[in-house]
This record gives sequence, C-alpha cells and structure tokens, in this order.
Amino acid sequence: MKIHAQGPVRAVLFDFDGTLTRPGDLDFNILREKLACPSGTPVLEFIGTLQGPEQVAALATLDHFEYDGAERAQPNAGAESLISFLKAQKIPFGVASRNSRRSVLRSLENLEFLTENDFSVFITRETPLPAKPDPAPVVWAAQQM
Repeated sequence: MKIHAQGPVRAVLFDFDGTLTRPGDLDFNILREKLACPSGTPVLEFIGTLQGPEQVAALATLDHFEYDGAERAQPNAGAESLISFLKAQKIPFGVASRNSRRSVLRSLENLEFLTENDFSVFITRETPLPAKPDPAPVVWAAQQM
C-alpha cells in the first residue's frame, strides 16, 4: 500500500462507514423513506428540524437502522493492512463519524484488528461538536492528534 502525501504523514483521520468498513451496509435511501426525509437532505439535519415526539421517534429509527447495519459491518478492503501500517509507524489515527457511538462500537466488534482504544480521537454524533461536513470535527481532531 502506498500513501501519497506532501511531507510526512503525522496523523490520519478516517470517516467510518464505507472507509474502514465496506460500503453498502447502510442504505440511506431506505432510511430517508422511513423518515419521510426529502431526497438530497442529510438525515441528521432533517431530524434536527423535527420537534418533540416526532424527533424522538426519528432518532429511535435512526439508531435502530445504524445498529442493524453495524451488526453486518465488515472491514473494507485494505483497512486492516493500513491500520497495521499506521500502528507500526506509530502514526496516530482517529475516526469522525456522524453515526452513534453505540453503532460504531458495535461495528468495531466485527473488525478484529481494531478497537476503540486504538484511536487517538473518537468522534461520533454524541461528541459535542458540529456534525460533518462542518470542519469543526476535523480541526479539533487535528489539534488533538
């Protein structure tokens, strides 16, 4: 595996689903349909527009959907060798996910080469930062690593 960078790689921040895990375990079109979320509207931002019991129900649907996908999660091609390389080179790495901590931790149970303790930074939607694509999680992670 080759890493292309200008200068030394000092840290790596990963997205989770579809990056460390194989793509396709979460079909957001199905979730959007269940939530009546308009096509092209990010799910978390849509849920943020809801209020009261409607928002609570939507968050419960999202949590169930993510956890179900997490139970099926498998490592993405090359993820294990990349993580081994980063560990061997002592390059810190983190994760920034819009998913719940619970679902990311469940996915990690399926990735035998990786645990929560391996990450220098572990950002999920419960982390008190704005959600991606806001740059705040990336900036904060870079400062921490």
